[in-house]
Amino acid sequence: MEKSNIRRVAIVALAVAVASALSGCLPLPPYSETVEPAEPTPTAEVTTSATISISPTPQEICAELVDVSTLLHNQAVAFGEGRVSQPEWDGLRQLVGRLVQRIDTSAGSDLADAVEGLKGVVGDSRPGAPAAVDPTSAAWTAAFDEANAECAQAGSELYSEGWTGG
Repeated sequence: MEKSNIRRVAIVALAVAVASALSGCLPLPPYSETVEPAEPTPTAEVTTSATISISPTPQEICAELVDVSTLLHNQAVAFGEGRVSQPEWDGLRQLVGRLVQRIDTSAGSDLADAVEGLKGVVGDSRPGAPAAVDPTSAAWTAAFDEANAECAQAGSELYSEGWTGG
């Protein structure tokens, strides 16, 4: 290597060392003072409690009644055609009774009153109890017709989806 190149390399190395020292990049000698950790800062504890109650819309309530109607319609057809046995039919009517009892309504509306009237004609819907819903009874028909009228008033007339037949 030529002397001029060696000088250049030496100058560049010296410049890098000086710049590093000035910028704090070179390691510092060990610091001997011991620093104690600070006491933890107390924090405030925040506790919140909220109850959110969301009432179903009339359309949601009526959709549940459509499910009830659909189940009853299709199973009644199958029972009448002999494709469903008496125990299956009774079990379905117990299930429909439980579904009706679980429909959540907001008290004070005509639709809620109609659904409560429908719940009133549902018998004991526990498994093993006599069938809870008799869709051929006058009480069920009247209560369901009332619920249908209130659903229609809310823009959600009841119907049944047919799954049986051809």
